[in-house]
Amino acid sequence: MQQPEQSFHQSKRKVNRASAHHAWLSSEFTAYGRRLTAQFVVSAEKPGMSRLEFSESIHSDVPLVIGELIHNLRSALDIMVCDIARRQGITPGKRLSFPIEETKGALSKRLKEDYFTALGSDFKDVMLAAEPYLDGDALIYGLSKLDNLDKHQLIIPLMNVAWTRPAVDLLAEKLTRDFGLQPGAIVGIGGGMPMLLREGEEMATLDAASMFPDPISSDRPATALFAKGLPFAGQHILTVLDDMKHRVIAVLEDFAPLG
Repeated sequence: MQQPEQSFHQSKRKVNRASAHHAWLSSEFTAYGRRLTAQFVVSAEKPGMSRLEFSESIHSDVPLVIGELIHNLRSALDIMVCDIARRQGITPGKRLSFPIEETKGALSKRLKEDYFTALGSDFKDVMLAAEPYLDGDALIYGLSKLDNLDKHQLIIPLMNVAWTRPAVDLLAEKLTRDFGLQPGAIVGIGGGMPMLLREGEEMATLDAASMFPDPISSDRPATALFAKGLPFAGQHILTVLDDMKHRVIAVLEDFAPLG
C-alpha cells in the first residue's frame, strides 16, 4: 500500500489546478478593485433616487475560472473513488463517483449499491464519516450543488472601499436619530471596517450626494459574494472556495489509507 502522501496523484493534480485558479482570481479581483471607479447617477425612472454605476465590468473569464475551480475540486473526489476501485482490481464504471446526497439516509442507501459495496466496509465507514450531505459537510455538499449551476449566475461583484468622512458622518447622524445613540458612542467606522458597494444599488439622491460627493475609487481589492438563492449566498466567494479546497484536501487524506 502506498503512503498517504503518494496516494491519489491525479486528484492532487486537480487540487493544484484549483489552487492556480484561486491565485488568478485573487490577482484579478485585486487589479479590478484598483482600476474600478463608481458614481451614483440620478435615476430617470425613480424620482429622488440615484443608482450606482461601475466604470467597468469584471473580467468575463472570472465566472468561467470559478466554474473550472469548482469542477476541478469535484473531479478530484470522483477520481479518488475510481483510484480506490482500481487498487482493488475493479474497473470503475460510469456510475462510480464520490457520492454526495441530500441526507444521511440517502447516502447510506446509495452506499448499498453494488459498485460501492464492492469497495469494502472500510470505504463505507470513511464515507459515512465524511458526511457528504446537506446536514453534514456543508462545503462538500455545496461543492456538488455549485458544480451543477450556471457559473455566470453565481457571483455579485462588489467594490470594496474605505469609508468616506461624509459617509461616516451621515451614518452617525442616522444612528443617532433612529436609535438614540450618542455621537461619541459611534466608533470603529472607517478603520479596518470595509464598505462594500454593489453596482446597481439604489440610494436616495440626497443621501448619495452627501455620502459620495465625488466619484468613488479604491486601492483595495474588489470582492464578490455568492448570489441570493445559491449555496453560501452572501458569503465571500474567494473565502468559500479556499475553504472548499482545504476540505477536499482533508477528504483525500482521510481516504489515503484506502489508496
